[in-house]
Amino acid sequence: MDTDSGAQLAVAAVTEPRDIPGSNIYVTAVTEPRDIPSSNIYVTAVTEPRDIPGSNIYVTAVTEPRDIPGSNIYMTAVTEPRDIPGSNIYYFVIAHLL
Repeated sequence: MDTDSGAQLAVAAVTEPRDIPGSNIYVTAVTEPRDIPSSNIYVTAVTEPRDIPGSNIYVTAVTEPRDIPGSNIYMTAVTEPRDIPGSNIYYFVIAHLL
């Protein structure tokens, strides 16, 4: 996957809570590799609830990649209900690419 130029974080198999400095993202647990460029986030799989501060997005569980318009976040499929504040989008049991 192409990433933005500039500061980037490549996180592979993160399994404990951590704060990613400068990104306004707090990740409680992720189980697959993902690249976090300076202005975008690519997440392949997320298995625990997390609040992404500054993005107005709360993700409870993500298992496949999908694009959340206007959020600069690319994920593949959402398998639990979630309300994405500020985007006027409500995802509930999404199992295929939009």
